Amino acid sequence: MKVPIAHINWMKSILNILKARPRGVAGFKIKVDKIEGKAKLVKTTRGERQKLVIHALEKSEHEDEQKIASDMKKNLEADV
Repeated sequence: MKVPIAHINWMKSILNILKARPRGVAGFKIKVDKIEGKAKLVKTTRGERQKLVIHALEKSEHEDEQKIASDMKKNLEADV
């Protein structure tokens, strides 16, 4: 069976394209300007663990975390 020349040229073109394409994993760099996240406090946390969380929040520089500590402390005292 004779293969037409046009078919051979087409096959060579496909092989050249496949040979020229990048292989493997390509590395890249990305600049991160800001990372945001959330933390969840379990409402059922009681005892020493809750006191440790309150203490850590009280030492924070952030007013909102200090307010959370204050509210947690009030709730802890109300439960007693």
